[in-house]
This record gives sequence, C-alpha cells and structure tokens, in this order.
Amino acid sequence: NASGFSVVPAGCYMGGFFYGFGYGAFFWSATEFDSDAAYFRALGYDYAMMIRSNSDKYYSRSVRCLHD
Repeated sequence: NASGFSVVPAGCYMGGFFYGFGYGAFFWSATEFDSDAAYFRALGYDYAMMIRSNSDKYYSRSVRCLHD
C-alpha cells in the first residue's frame, strides 16, 4: 500500500470466539493500561478506521515485531 505498512485483517480472539476476521487488524502496544490491560490499535480493512483503546491481556491481538 501507499504507506508501506501492509496489514492482514486477521481480526482478534475474544473470550471464546474470533472477531473481525477479514475486516480488521488488532495489534498490541507495548504500553500497559494497568496490570490487567494493555493498549492496542485497531485498523479497518474495507473502511477508514484506526483506533487506540485498551483491553484485558486475556484476549488475543496480533504482535508486530520491528527490526532495525
């Protein structure tokens, strides 16, 4: 894509079911919200959406590793 950041809309796993598969990507941040939660970013695939929110660490999000 134009920005060079290609994302697969893998969705996320939330309490026994998958959410957003094929529609969005959810990535953990390295920043904690508190001891039980951390921040994440959500990117929409077919629509312009990018949010920052927090979620319990119990749920699954993707991780993007950077190498310099």
